Amino acid sequence: VPGMIYHLMGGDVVVTDQEDIMSQLEANVVANFPQSEDEGSAKYSQARIRARALSWSRDGVVDLLTELDMPAGFDVVLNCDCVYEPLYGKSWVLLNDVIDE
Repeated sequence: VPGMIYHLMGGDVVVTDQEDIMSQLEANVVANFPQSEDEGSAKYSQARIRARALSWSRDGVVDLLTELDMPAGFDVVLNCDCVYEPLYGKSWVLLNDVIDE
């Protein structure tokens, strides 16, 4: 949700989640921003919102940045519930390991 709100504010956004729930994330992006994937949405300027799978690891982040042709990394990282231990375990440790990418 934070990434979608940031997109509504004009941000170029990449929302990520675990591979096994990507179909839900992709459906949410298409339902809320039907023209956004590669064209940009006229309603929201030329900002894009894209959904990609990501498991927190240095290799996963490097692969994502390479796929998106973003060698300098992201300007802003918004996190939502990825540090909720009952659901995601110790994922915050992995996030800490890759935050400098």
